[in-house]
Amino acid sequence: MKVNIGEEKVVAIGPKYEDTIWGTFQFPKLSTADNGKVFIRFHNADDTWECLGKDESVCVYSTTDNGVTWNKESIDSLADSGTLLSNNDRLMPLERENPVLDLSKVKAPIRIATQTIPSDVLHEKSTDITSLPYPIGTYRDVWGQQHNTYRVDELPDGLFEHADEWRFLRKKSGSNVITEEWAKLEWNNLGIQMCFRLDGKSAVPLMPQLIGRIKVAPDGVAWAATYSSGLNPKNGAFTPYCTAYVLSSEDNGYNWKLKSWVDFIPDNLEYENAFMCGGYCEPELEFAPDGSMIMLLRVTDVSHGDKEWAPMYICRSTDGGNSWTKPVRFDDIGVLPRMCRLGDTIAAIYGRPGIKVRLTNDKSGLSWDEPIEIMESSDRSCYINNPPQKPDFHQWAGSCCNCDIVNIDDTHAMIVYSDFYHLCDDGIRRKSIKVRMISVTDD
Repeated sequence: MKVNIGEEKVVAIGPKYEDTIWGTFQFPKLSTADNGKVFIRFHNADDTWECLGKDESVCVYSTTDNGVTWNKESIDSLADSGTLLSNNDRLMPLERENPVLDLSKVKAPIRIATQTIPSDVLHEKSTDITSLPYPIGTYRDVWGQQHNTYRVDELPDGLFEHADEWRFLRKKSGSNVITEEWAKLEWNNLGIQMCFRLDGKSAVPLMPQLIGRIKVAPDGVAWAATYSSGLNPKNGAFTPYCTAYVLSSEDNGYNWKLKSWVDFIPDNLEYENAFMCGGYCEPELEFAPDGSMIMLLRVTDVSHGDKEWAPMYICRSTDGGNSWTKPVRFDDIGVLPRMCRLGDTIAAIYGRPGIKVRLTNDKSGLSWDEPIEIMESSDRSCYINNPPQKPDFHQWAGSCCNCDIVNIDDTHAMIVYSDFYHLCDDGIRRKSIKVRMISVTDD
């Protein structure tokens, strides 16, 4: 196949890299509406659990001319570009806020999985809103913060709202009314991870989030994949590594049932830092032309002590998402992988360091062409306004390298990414969000 990568177009320009924190003008996402309008939303705040889900942390822009011009939009406008469901509703996942717990008001027992006698009942529901139950498991990150995981059904009633639900915007078919709603998760042993800050004053829960995009199967069933450092749904067993969870909805997104999951089991023969990576996170689903499903999985995570880059993996389901093959290496890098269909072609984008686009015409989605480099993976710190003598990794990369891709039609797609070093008319380099068009044709 022949692939053509169009010229960069700038969506928005932000502050200088030197004047910002990690998270500002980063993590862009794409979506498309019925009328051909393309939306981009991106994060414009610190990259912390506390900032996630705050509407004021999100910027939204739209284009009707494939990225030549852009207009600022409201968050509610994203409903126009939600996934088209089988009933012709549009459904758009929204991040949700993580309510900070004041540890002067809520006690957190520290005994972890220790029973003095066999008859001890260690894990049971807390009936006191001022006291957490015993966690199922715990670990400490490289900064010394403690992360506890709790069963949702053991948390005291009233501590959190929507503890087993996802947040969405819905635009019903034939209506201009946009509603925010919460969808129920049918998920045995659903866990919530909490990060206890080093000052001992607060803890931040990571509430259930649908970070990725909904995909609709040919039979109309909606599918989504998410991840958390949590529990095995079969027996509630704890793991400090992220697990990829796959859910489906047969009622157009009102209820989601856990169908399967992919556990991360460290193998330091396959990856030498397997015990220090994050496990399987940021899963991305796509339907292959042969009817199977494929899923890309990130493992990059510095919190356990690994590098800023690590391999990405791919696995496949041939039984309707009920089970998955053992993940195998897809590339030596990969954060926030994203995929879309262009006819019978599957296109993927991922990065850090650098950004790559990769395509396949294989009907199973397992055999891929060589990657196409969109942003160089070499040292980009020379572009910074005052180049450092010894750059850190983020200066080296010059981008968060979290990116996205969406199909415009069967032969065209749009990609989006951040660039920390865009040269402005006044000679100053600033953070920016950029897009390019991709066209794919037969040889």
